[in-house]
Amino acid sequence: MQSFINGLATSGRKLQKGQKKSAHPGLSPKSIKNIHAVLRAALNQAVVLSYIKVNPAIACILPRIQKKEMRILQDGEITAFEDAVENHRYKTLFLLMLYTGLRRGEALGLTWKCIDFMEKTIMINMQLQRDREKGGALALVTPKNDKQRRLSPPLTVFNLLQEQKSKQAEKQLQASELWNNTGLVFTNEIGEALDPDAVYRAYKKLLADNNLPDIRLHDLRHTAATEMLRCGDNVNTVSEALGHFSAGFTLDTYGHVTEQMKRDSADRMEFRINSRRKTG
Repeated sequence: MQSFINGLATSGRKLQKGQKKSAHPGLSPKSIKNIHAVLRAALNQAVVLSYIKVNPAIACILPRIQKKEMRILQDGEITAFEDAVENHRYKTLFLLMLYTGLRRGEALGLTWKCIDFMEKTIMINMQLQRDREKGGALALVTPKNDKQRRLSPPLTVFNLLQEQKSKQAEKQLQASELWNNTGLVFTNEIGEALDPDAVYRAYKKLLADNNLPDIRLHDLRHTAATEMLRCGDNVNTVSEALGHFSAGFTLDTYGHVTEQMKRDSADRMEFRINSRRKTG
């Protein structure tokens, strides 16, 4: 069992379509932990059924999970990013992620039928991913944690989506019978799903061309979460908006923000105490 776990870390990855051959052949510590959890549960049942006496997965040593460093955009950098993306072909996509905290797959898997312009809500129930069973072809699958959620983003988001809808209608007219009616919000020139890797490369080029901080695309999600908390949204609201499995995970991930909020709250309380003393 330990040998199997070690092997996952060194050569457990199956190369996907479009992935560079130079990519690390091992699985991430988090993926290995998930695989181990499934094996451990199965072997626990084997113990209950008296097929084996001891669960061999219990003694396994797993690779340590290293948290990836979070780098968010600050106020001035957010403004600079908004200016830089103004005339970019993925303007609405990048700003949607910045303003709502959607994952890349969720944003790329968004369909028009999930957007309610009247009620100003967005249903997140699918995400775009490469299907390993189909040789890396792009496919819509259920969101992470199988957790559907309904967002109520600011009006700016719906203005952007309305603009996107108009641009897509123009593309459809130009493509004529070549157009693929996938129903996706973000498509290429003939209505097909966008390649997530191509989107990422365009994003990194945008940052480099405009002298912006070299942050991951996923860090737009972290920036959105931080902005929500700074705007006064409670942790449960932010957790639901991001699709986290628990508010505790949100607290753990954005503890640096909540600590600052606690200090700000203490300062406000101190101000009220002193104000009462002066008027008392």
